[in-house]
Amino acid sequence: GQPIATYEELLRALRARPGQTVEIGWERDGRQLTGTVTVASVTRRPLEGEAAGTGDRLTVGAIGVAPSATERYAPVAAVGQTFRFTGQVFKATGSAIASFPEKVPTLVTALAGQQRDPTGPVSVVGASRVGGQALEAGSVLVFVLLFAGFNIFIGVFNLFPLLPLDGGHVAVLWFEQARSRIARALGRRDPGPVDLNKLVPLTILVIVVFGGISAMAILADIVNPIANPFR
Repeated sequence: GQPIATYEELLRALRARPGQTVEIGWERDGRQLTGTVTVASVTRRPLEGEAAGTGDRLTVGAIGVAPSATERYAPVAAVGQTFRFTGQVFKATGSAIASFPEKVPTLVTALAGQQRDPTGPVSVVGASRVGGQALEAGSVLVFVLLFAGFNIFIGVFNLFPLLPLDGGHVAVLWFEQARSRIARALGRRDPGPVDLNKLVPLTILVIVVFGGISAMAILADIVNPIANPFR
């Protein structure tokens, strides 16, 4: 009796009816079909907008279906789709890095015993745990995408122009080249390489800040890990 346009609408409609018997209509191969289903009562993590129950779990309705789609591409089209998908991954990585500073405080609250933010920072320990849970749940594709995304995030982050990251060394080299070219254009003596000793305090600061964040993430993943997203 309720029109459904998306899987999320179906999900929320069923979650609101645990234990109820409902009639579901669907179309398959051009035929309109209906069936009566008793919605099971299950325990799940709350969705956005749902009030949490005991802890981080909520009793909701489910009928045991999930969205699944396989789309096939011709060789040429697959190349273009690969570039588009890769672009989406890098865009998501950029968004994750941009929101990283505001997510750091969630590690402090997690260490204080509050519910762990599943979108907050994780360490190698947390990523390995989630990867293992994905394999245990049979989600091999999720494991592969998680592994790839984690490596892309590290690679992009490593390009930041901060010592001792690789991006910091690249930035120093570019600065040296730019300074040398300007000096030659003005007929002056080449000032030579940058004195890296003067950058040691900044390097130590970067190590302390990100080392501290990494230590907090590892500790949070041990004492208050992110809830299994596959349950």
